[in-house]
Amino acid sequence: MFAINIFLIILGVGLLIFVHELGHFMVAKLAKIKVEIFSLGFGPAFFKFRKGETEYRLCLIPLGGYVKMAGESVISGEATGASYEFVAKPPFTRIGVFAAGAIMNLLLAFPLCILMYLIGVNFSEPLIGFVQPGSAENEAGILPGDVIKTVDNVPVSSMEEYKFEILRKSIGETCQVKIQRGSQELTIPVIARGSKGLGLDVRRNIIAGIVKNSPAEQAGLKLKDEIVEIDGEPVISGNELKKIRNYPGRPINFKVRHSDNLVPNSRSGTVETYEITPAPMKQIYYDLEIDEANFAPVVVVTKNGPAAQAGMQDNDNIVAINGQPVVSWGQMVKAIQTYKEESISIVVERNGQRIELSAITPIKNPGGNRRIQIGLLTANIIGEVITGTPLAEAGLQTRDVIISANNKKIGSLEELSKLVTGSENQIIKLEVKRGGQLFKPN
Repeated sequence: MFAINIFLIILGVGLLIFVHELGHFMVAKLAKIKVEIFSLGFGPAFFKFRKGETEYRLCLIPLGGYVKMAGESVISGEATGASYEFVAKPPFTRIGVFAAGAIMNLLLAFPLCILMYLIGVNFSEPLIGFVQPGSAENEAGILPGDVIKTVDNVPVSSMEEYKFEILRKSIGETCQVKIQRGSQELTIPVIARGSKGLGLDVRRNIIAGIVKNSPAEQAGLKLKDEIVEIDGEPVISGNELKKIRNYPGRPINFKVRHSDNLVPNSRSGTVETYEITPAPMKQIYYDLEIDEANFAPVVVVTKNGPAAQAGMQDNDNIVAINGQPVVSWGQMVKAIQTYKEESISIVVERNGQRIELSAITPIKNPGGNRRIQIGLLTANIIGEVITGTPLAEAGLQTRDVIISANNKKIGSLEELSKLVTGSENQIIKLEVKRGGQLFKPN
C-alpha cells in the first residue's frame, strides 16, 4: 500500500508538472519562439527523441521538468538577437509564455473536479461506534450505535458533516443534535467545545482489506462486507473485532452482511453466518491487547464529583461494580447505566489493596445518562498477555505499563503501533513499570 501511495503521488505531481510545462511550450510555439528542449523530469534522460527543432526528454527524477527556449537570458550570453529567441519577443508575449504554465494548471482543475464528482468521495456514515469518555457528546448522553440525523435542524449524512456543523458553532453554544436510537428519535443538547471537544468515532465493522489466503478470504468474505455479530455479540466498533485474536485455532461464528446485498442508503440486506477459525497473529502489536476498551479502567477523578466524594482517587483501578467484575471501560460504563438502584458500589485496587467504595450516587447529564465523573488515565497498559506470544515469553504480565520501546517513550497506543507493527523477527527493547518498579523484560 505504501509503494502504491508513493507511485500515485509521483503520478499526480508528474501530471501537474507536465501540464504546467506544456502551457509554456504551447504558447512559446504559438509565438514562434524556438524551443530547444521539452523535459519531463530532471537528471539524466533515459528516453529522448528529436522532432523538428525540439528535443523531447524523459528523465530519471520525475519530480520536475522544464522547457528550454533559445535566447532565454541576455546575461548568460545565449541571446544572439535572432527573431526566434525569447528575449527578442515583445514584453507581453514573454509575459504570456511565463503565465501559460499557471493558467494551464488552473484549467486542469476544472476537468479534475468534474471527474472527482463523478467518481465520488468516501465519507463516514454518521453511525457512532465509539464515544470518547469526557467528551461533549459523552456528557450529553450520546451512545455507541446512535445515528446522527441533524444538528440544529441541518441534515447530516456523514461524520464529516457532523464535525463541520459542530465546529461552526461558538465554544459554549448549545447545539440540538437529533439522533436515531433503535426505533426512537431523540434530540440531545450538545455543548460545542471546538475541535478538542469532539469525541465521536464512526462504526468500524466494515471490511477495508483482506489478507491473501487468510481464513477470511477462504471463507468468502469480501471488501466492504459488514460484520454484524461475532459469536452472538453485536459488532459496532473495532474493539469487538479485537476479541478475535484471543481465540486462535478456535472456530468463531460470524454474521456478515455482504456489500453486494446492501440496500442503497441503508444498512439492511441479507445476513449470512460463517464459521471461521482465526489464524494466530505473529506481530507483537496484535499480542498486546493495549486499548482503552480492553483493560480495567485506571482513572482520573473529577474534583467534587460523585466518585471523588465517595473516596475514589486518581490512579485507582476499577475492578468491580455492584459485585460484578469489570475488565474494560465499556463494561464499566454499561454497568453504571443499567443498574436500577439509585446508588452503586465500586471496588477499586489501590497500591495492591482492594477497597470498596459504597453508596456512590451517579448524576445524570442532559441526555439522561448516569455519570460518576471520572475519566480514563492512560492507554499503554497491557490488558492481556496471550500464552505463547513474545510478550509472554519475555515475562510481561497483565497491568504492566509500557514506558518505552527501543528507548523511545511510549504514551499511547498509536505511538506503540507505529513502532512495532511490521517488526516481526526483530528484537524490541521494552521498559516496563510494574507495581511502581521499572524493569526491562528479557
